Amino acid sequence: MHTEYVHTWFRCNVPNLQVFKAAPISGFFLDHLTVYGQPVYETEMKYIHGLSNASLDGGLIADCVQHYLATGDDWKCNFAQYTYDFIYTPLFVLNLGLKSWQTGCIYTSDLPEQFPNQTGNENGIRGQGS
Repeated sequence: MHTEYVHTWFRCNVPNLQVFKAAPISGFFLDHLTVYGQPVYETEMKYIHGLSNASLDGGLIADCVQHYLATGDDWKCNFAQYTYDFIYTPLFVLNLGLKSWQTGCIYTSDLPEQFPNQTGNENGIRGQGS
């Protein structure tokens, strides 16, 4: 997500820069329903996107935001698979096919009962928290 920002900074501040490439080592988190058919991670990402004003503060790639803004899906620009088409810097992508974190937090989670206003340690992962 930040590759274009860093590349732009270098182009503006390092006039002799001839080559810039990036190798992000993480970030392809699944935009996927849980095994129970619920959009838990999507709901959480939409919420945190709005909470952080991510589309307005320049933290996301502007071309991606512009592309998805008309449909209200600019929150998708938090996901690498949606921003990838808007990254112009050459990338060498390194990513695990499935991380253990995604198994618990995306595939098998529930929204905590009071989401987004939890008052304890409710984390939504089945069998953990209160």
